[in-house]
Amino acid sequence: MNDDDNLQELFDKVFSINLELAQEYSIEMLAGVLMSQAIRFYKTILNDEDYNSLVAELFKSFKTIKPYTEENFTDKKSTLH
Repeated sequence: MNDDDNLQELFDKVFSINLELAQEYSIEMLAGVLMSQAIRFYKTILNDEDYNSLVAELFKSFKTIKPYTEENFTDKKSTLH
């Protein structure tokens, strides 16, 4: 399995788990926990310069992020974009 396949498999697994969690907790709570954990993972593995660069790139991309549709939540699988 190549890296793209592994990434898609991981994305699908995490998305499925998150859909289950969204049935038990609010999506706002879930998103906040995921965001804080992701940022802490990056802070753990990146040096300060790379971390700051990543955060700057994230802020630049906020305008192009698309929300999930109802279809995403009912299919239980999503395509990584």
